Amino acid sequence: MANTFNNQYTNMTIKDKDSLCDHNHEIIQELIQLRNGNDSSSNQDVQKVNKNGDLLCFAKNIELFVHLCDVNNYPKTLAQIDILPIRPKHLPSQHSLILKFVPNYITLEDIQNEINLKINTLFNMEEMNGSNTGKSRHIRIEIKSSTECDKLLSNGGLTIDDHIIELNEFLASPQLLFCSKCNDSGHVRKHCNLQYDACRRCGEDKSTGNHNECNICCHRCKQNHLATDYKCQFIIGYRRALLQTLKQKPHLLPPNVKLFIPSECRDDGDKSNKIVSKISTKNITAYNDKYNGQVKHLPFNINSHSWPSLGKHQSNTIDLTTDDGLWKEIKNNQNEIEKLKEEFNNKIQQCHNRYDDNIKKIKSILSIVSSQTKYQNENVTRCYSILNKFIPLLSATLILFQKLTENYNEQNKMNDNSNETHQLIQYISSSIVYMKERNDALITSQKSLHNLSDQQGQLLLQAVNSLESNHE
Repeated sequence: MANTFNNQYTNMTIKDKDSLCDHNHEIIQELIQLRNGNDSSSNQDVQKVNKNGDLLCFAKNIELFVHLCDVNNYPKTLAQIDILPIRPKHLPSQHSLILKFVPNYITLEDIQNEINLKINTLFNMEEMNGSNTGKSRHIRIEIKSSTECDKLLSNGGLTIDDHIIELNEFLASPQLLFCSKCNDSGHVRKHCNLQYDACRRCGEDKSTGNHNECNICCHRCKQNHLATDYKCQFIIGYRRALLQTLKQKPHLLPPNVKLFIPSECRDDGDKSNKIVSKISTKNITAYNDKYNGQVKHLPFNINSHSWPSLGKHQSNTIDLTTDDGLWKEIKNNQNEIEKLKEEFNNKIQQCHNRYDDNIKKIKSILSIVSSQTKYQNENVTRCYSILNKFIPLLSATLILFQKLTENYNEQNKMNDNSNETHQLIQYISSSIVYMKERNDALITSQKSLHNLSDQQGQLLLQAVNSLESNHE
């Protein structure tokens, strides 16, 4: 958020800036007190003032960050200071989804209208850079409510203009932190040993010369790109090594974090495209204590679990002896059991993943069948409407022709062809009766087909609801 002092901030002394920081602390405390249902002592956030005098707040809780993304959730004044909240461009990846391979003729407005029919908390929607193939592209949608985000994700897709578009969770690709001094990864400016600020374009000292028009040449590989460009072979290698380490040690990731593995960073034959943290926000404290050494499960030692000594009046004594071989065998068996348990859990997780994929496919198939049935019924109804209009018209034409024939017969009763005219009138009359019978039969068939299509639609809807309830 930006306060009203940002214009004068650059002309302030250090003492004035310190007092401003103290005043900003009062603003933060008052903002914390305005949180409904949050305890200020249990969720200590971080704030600082940037070079423009803006107050920057860093929320540790994702739900709090999403809540503060809405400018309507801010008061107009805090600590007698008028504030101007600045809306972030994106929500965290946990609140983002991807619509894959959306045809280019489907506009963002069409997608937004379809999504607004299902949810009411759409935050942002945009086309992903580099995903347009000329025929289709990927669309990233951001939703403020985690419940509605999970609801859309469980459906597996959206139906837009007779197309079922695949909907998946958004996995953020891993970004590297570069040193702002030497433009290398693996450390920050505070721990950099370089004696000068290097230019990202040429790698030379930025304090000498004009570096807005210098030659672009990476100081590592000497190729024509910036030092922080992800196409640099050194950065690709570092990024690949970092992802391999995270795959082997996923506990290093923050809780509830999923990372997307780019194709250039995967091994040959490796179909896994994501890294998932195995810890959640519920057990993060115990997990951190475990890896920080505060909770250590020591191996069993018989000497630390010795039996109490018997009274002196007892004549029998028991000699405690340790059998190292026996304990080693027990330890080996325990390790094997843990391995089997881990394999069993992995197989269960694979079964769950296959089950979820099959559920999504079946739901997509049922949606397609329902859509096809709907359009088929519309076509049949259209044909019936045409026939219903055509048959009465033909019947009226035959009736008119019958009247004309009767009038003609009365005028020519004395002629010899009166019998032939009478037969023609009888044939027309029988045709009119037959057409009325066919028209009644057509109306009856239309009603029965309509009832049958309604029953089929209800059965498909019950099947989809049954799949959703079983999946939940």
